[in-house]
Amino acid sequence: MSESSSAPEAGRIAGWRALLVRFVQENGTSPGSRLARALGQDAQDVKDAYGTLGRFITREVPELRRAGTSGVDPTYALAPRGAAERANSTSAPETSLWRAWTSPYLGLPIRISKSGTPTVGAAEPGEGDAVILPPDTNHHRALARAFAETRAPRQRALLAPEIKDSERWWVGWNQALRRAGCSREWSQHRRDGLEASLRRSLAGTTLGAKAADSAFQAIASSRAVDAMRQRRSREGTLDQMPREELIGLLKRALDLLTDEELRRVWLPIGAFLAASNKREEDGEQ
Repeated sequence: MSESSSAPEAGRIAGWRALLVRFVQENGTSPGSRLARALGQDAQDVKDAYGTLGRFITREVPELRRAGTSGVDPTYALAPRGAAERANSTSAPETSLWRAWTSPYLGLPIRISKSGTPTVGAAEPGEGDAVILPPDTNHHRALARAFAETRAPRQRALLAPEIKDSERWWVGWNQALRRAGCSREWSQHRRDGLEASLRRSLAGTTLGAKAADSAFQAIASSRAVDAMRQRRSREGTLDQMPREELIGLLKRALDLLTDEELRRVWLPIGAFLAASNKREEDGEQ
C-alpha cells in the first residue's frame, strides 16, 4: 500500500492526533471505524497520506496503543503514561513478530540485530543490523489468487470475485472462504506463502546465514504468542464493550456463518426461550 508523496503539514498532523486522543479519552477503547468517523472528512486525507488510519496512529499518535479487535476492526486505547516520551525508542510490545510481518495495515518494520534477534518497531538500527518491511496488500492478493487457482471450479467461482483492489477486500474474501468451506486450507496456504516471503526478505539483507535463520525461527514461532494475545485482547474488549456495539459485533459475526454453521450456534436455553417469548409477544410468526 503506497503513501502519498507529499506529507501533511505538521499542524494538520497535530490536529488529527489531538482529536483522536481526546475521542479515546472521552469514549474509552474505540474501534478504528469510530475513530475514522470522528475525523470526518479528514479521514480520507489521513488514508491518502499514511495508507491506513492504523498506520497513522502507529507512527504519529504515541498516546494511543492497539488494544485488540472488535470483529475485524482493530481497537485503540490510551497508552500507558509516558508512552509519548518513549515513542522514538520503543517498538510495539503488544504486537508479536508474526503479526507485524503478516499485517500490511500495521506498517511496522522488524529490526534484526546482527546476531539474529528480531524486534518490532522503528528504533534506529545499529551497526550490522537489518530492517525488513512486511509484504504489502498486493502480495496478500497474489497469495489469494494463487490459492483460488488451486481450488475446484465451484470454490474458485466463489473466491475469485472477492479479490478486489480495495482496502477491505479481505472481509468479503473471508466470507467467501467460509462459503466455499476452505478456510483451513487457506490459512495453511497463506502461512506457507508468508514464510517463504520472509525467508526471501531475510536473504536479501546483510545478515549472515545463521543470523537470518535465527531471525526466521523467532518470527515464525511467534504465531503462538500472537494467538494468545489476540484471545486475551478479545476477552478484555468484550468485557468493556457497550451493549449496542456487542450486538453489532454479534450480527457481523453471524453474517459470516453459513446456513449449516448458523444452525449449530450454541445459545443458553434461557436466552433462547426469552427471545422466543418476545417474538410471540411482538406478534411475529
